[in-house]
Amino acid sequence: MYDTLASGKPVPFEWAALYGNGWTLHYSLIIGADIPNDKITVANPYGYYEELTLEELLKRTSFQAYENMPLFMKMGFAIGMFEKNTIFSVR
Repeated sequence: MYDTLASGKPVPFEWAALYGNGWTLHYSLIIGADIPNDKITVANPYGYYEELTLEELLKRTSFQAYENMPLFMKMGFAIGMFEKNTIFSVR
């Protein structure tokens, strides 16, 4: 993640994101990481920026934060259709 950000590129990743009042499986971009100060900055295509702690990022990328996940999504994770903790490397 640091190498990609240091090269001037945002880091695409998959996570649980709020859309209105509901959780979604979603893709966004990490645009900043300040690990010593426990701050990750995310550009969300839903139209806003979020600042997260590292712990929040891990809960969201592992989908622990996704409340009341629909059964089809639980099954998607179980059979490998969806992956937890997915951060993509950009070259």
